[in-house]
Amino acid sequence: MFHAWCTEWCYSFYNYEKWFEETSKNSEIARVGYEIKYKLSFEPYYIGRTNSTPFYDTRFQGYGYNKVIQCYEAALQNYSFKVLTSVWLTHDGIKNETTGSGADQQAFNQKLFNLAKKELKSKYALLKL
Repeated sequence: MFHAWCTEWCYSFYNYEKWFEETSKNSEIARVGYEIKYKLSFEPYYIGRTNSTPFYDTRFQGYGYNKVIQCYEAALQNYSFKVLTSVWLTHDGIKNETTGSGADQQAFNQKLFNLAKKELKSKYALLKL
């Protein structure tokens, strides 16, 4: 929930109230609680099939946009994004403003993200022909 506050543009898609409500019904079993409508910049941690999930784009190094571009490609492939109940992930540490080499990586990856978006739009437009 911290990320929803500090990076609203990529973590504000979750309905935490609904997650708590659905989890409280049965916290022993993980099940689909609700579906999230994809929006650009969505950055979830997810479970996917290894034989069909889009490959990780290895051009992205360091911090920023690696999960975003992978989810963007999944959305172009008409994947659906569903939130499981009774499951959560913790992150060790507090996210601070990115500075130094992390800021440089993020700036580079942002430019790369814009290029990769164009490449994927072209790729999937051609596949629909």
